[in-house]
Amino acid sequence: DMLREDPDSFDILITDYSMPSINGRDLLAEIREDFKHLPVIVMSGDMEYLARLREDYEQHNVFILEKPISARALKRVLSSASNRREIT
Repeated sequence: DMLREDPDSFDILITDYSMPSINGRDLLAEIREDFKHLPVIVMSGDMEYLARLREDYEQHNVFILEKPISARALKRVLSSASNRREIT
């Protein structure tokens, strides 16, 4: 809802795959309907889901962050996502 209210105030969306009311796949599909160029970082400990997401070439600007998250991995993914945002 916040993204729809003021999309220009968001540079990157960071989300977990497992959430109480929606899973990451459904959220990503919803976000891609209206915000195709917004970089999205999906974090999860579910390696099977992350492997499928990596193989899905339709998911542009989607970055993977495996749990447990290290500061180095977070910095790398944020840098990649930020660079992609500037290009699109």
